[in-house]
Amino acid sequence: MNSTICSLIQAEPEHTNLYLINLKGGVELWDYENIKQTISIAYEPYEAQHITEGI
Repeated sequence: MNSTICSLIQAEPEHTNLYLINLKGGVELWDYENIKQTISIAYEPYEAQHITEGI
């Protein structure tokens, strides 16, 4: 997943919007919290539901 995200950001930084969901409790997505392409990150099921309702 990390290499796919990095490839998207490098290839189309102005056209990449990330809505990330990580329900397994890992730290893998923390690196993406403060980049402009990240619209939202969910770490809990209720957060994921909120993200998907807005898409």
